[in-house]
Amino acid sequence: VPESMDDPHGYFQNNEIGTFRFAHAIAGMANPPLLIYASSPEVYGVPVRVPMSEDHPLHPVTVYAATKAASEMHCMALHRWWGHPVVVIRNFNTFGPHQNIDGHAAVLVTFARRALLGEPLQLENGGHQTRDFMFVEDAVDAYVRVIEKGKVLAGSTFNIGTGQETSIREVAQTVVSLSKSASEIVDVPGRPADLPALCADASRIRAVTGWVPRTPFEDGVRRTLEWLRAIDQ
Repeated sequence: VPESMDDPHGYFQNNEIGTFRFAHAIAGMANPPLLIYASSPEVYGVPVRVPMSEDHPLHPVTVYAATKAASEMHCMALHRWWGHPVVVIRNFNTFGPHQNIDGHAAVLVTFARRALLGEPLQLENGGHQTRDFMFVEDAVDAYVRVIEKGKVLAGSTFNIGTGQETSIREVAQTVVSLSKSASEIVDVPGRPADLPALCADASRIRAVTGWVPRTPFEDGVRRTLEWLRAIDQ
């Protein structure tokens, strides 16, 4: 997310133009397959209510969020105008093994990596921001269920998340505890557009597919730490 403010043109080209071209290439096929667009809760912006349902207003506050919202609209326009099968899935904070650990990596895996190295874990804005952390296997299960339902879901938008808020400070404390790290948790200045909360109301996808996330947060953190230890050996 912060990287998009440093490289807005790159994010526009990759996320928005890239999605537009890909979606239209699929739309040009004789029998277009189901297109599932992986979006983000960042499109909601500062929450009006928590948890957030799919009809929550879209108020993106970063270039990244704006490109995701625009890409959703491009994909849905293809469905509404030509009837092409499109589903949008808004993934809340997904984490787990094989996650990107380079550059602007997600907060949980960044904390886990630093904890294993004994480095400080930095909290912005006091770490009071809350997020909805979902283990990767649960996210994959949601996608599989949508794929199995197929084109009957065309035109739908779904949130996937646990519905549980965890503060960034709690994430840091959990990582330090489970890793038995000597890392310090330190406060640093925060980003001005950091959203105070993101938490999913995933009742829509549960009603349609029966999907329920099953991995407790601490179990997911343990498995992520095990993976990081293994790749560092």
